[in-house]
Amino acid sequence: MRDAYGVQITPELIEAALSKLRRGAPYGIAAVLVGEATPPGLDGARWLVAVTNGMRIGIVRVEWSRSNGGERRMNVDRAFLEGEVEWRSGNFPLESRLTNLLESKTIVIRRDRLPAAA
Repeated sequence: MRDAYGVQITPELIEAALSKLRRGAPYGIAAVLVGEATPPGLDGARWLVAVTNGMRIGIVRVEWSRSNGGERRMNVDRAFLEGEVEWRSGNFPLESRLTNLLESKTIVIRRDRLPAAA
């Protein structure tokens, strides 16, 4: 099965997301980094992240603009990106959280959310 971004939703990806959800995920959403997906002309960096509530799985984009320090092929902490997606999911109502997160399509990393070492 492929999502709208062409990501292959493999059994391994599903299991990684469900495993994280079982370990406890804030707001009932688990996020797992799929990988970088920065196109050549993008001013910054982009990653694809799988998200699940245990019933459904999908992919969201995470973008970090150049003006906030993002650049293609940058070294970024996986836990930070996944945590940012999970934290942002809390902005949506519980009953439609995953649907709303998937419909938002792109999560933009803001300078005020960067870890101290970034």
